[in-house]
Amino acid sequence: MIDAILPRGSAILDAGCGVGRVAAYLADQGHQAVGVDADPVLIEAGHELYPNLPLVVIDLAELTSEALTDAGLPGEFDLVVCPGNVMHFVAEGSEPRVVGRLAGVLRSGGRAVFGFATEAEAGPPEGRTYAIADLDRDAAAAGWTLEHRFGTWRLDPFAPDSTWAVSVYRAS
Repeated sequence: MIDAILPRGSAILDAGCGVGRVAAYLADQGHQAVGVDADPVLIEAGHELYPNLPLVVIDLAELTSEALTDAGLPGEFDLVVCPGNVMHFVAEGSEPRVVGRLAGVLRSGGRAVFGFATEAEAGPPEGRTYAIADLDRDAAAAGWTLEHRFGTWRLDPFAPDSTWAVSVYRAS
């Protein structure tokens, strides 16, 4: 889906990349994809799996253009993607800051795409309450407009009983 909404060569940040699987796929498709994650163990594993892929340890709550450029990465992106429940795994209470930090590295007119399980499925990890409405609120505060919401990464329609939400926002 991410590959389909951007022209080849676009700068893409896989935010909360884990070992970099999504960034690696996008790089193979011809994009300038990079990944950041707070977990050094996952980044090290990503370096072993994808030795030519730029992956660095940066906590999303501390993400800045300067931190990215200091690490040898671009300081702004055409698209930021947070797949795989990333927003459920950032430090609790940091979610608005994370969205704000992602907004700070997204070009004007760029897109941010988030995917995570909804409460209709197993919901967020125990004790976590960050929901789609929270993401919408934080995205609006960052100056983003919701363009699309799907029930899967295969673009199935979103419904109140969807077990997954993929939300696409546009930066103003």
